[in-house]
Amino acid sequence: MLEKAVLNPARKSFKNVVYRLYEENKAVIEDPYEFADIGLTNHDIVWTGRLRDSQTMTIRHDSDSSLASIKWDPVSPETGERYAMKVFVGFFGWSGRYYPGRDWPDRAVRRSDPENVFESYF
Repeated sequence: MLEKAVLNPARKSFKNVVYRLYEENKAVIEDPYEFADIGLTNHDIVWTGRLRDSQTMTIRHDSDSSLASIKWDPVSPETGERYAMKVFVGFFGWSGRYYPGRDWPDRAVRRSDPENVFESYF
């Protein structure tokens, strides 16, 4: 009984944190000023929307643990290339311009403050 009293609120808090991160990742991808510190002002990550739209989330609970994942797998319809990693680490565009890497998952974690969110729901 005590186990349920602790596990259920903890799982609900965990789920709320993951949902918040899921939404914050989209917000970071769409924010035209999030990466101004690396020289990308008025330049969001959204070009075609495939990176943002490819985002998926999975939450799994078993008897003694919870696991969540948020993944991105955009694919270029022209080349079949999976390019999330290029956006993450940096790449040269077709014009020859270099686009620095943008670690949007880390920015989303910092912006959403998961530790405090977890505590506030618990």
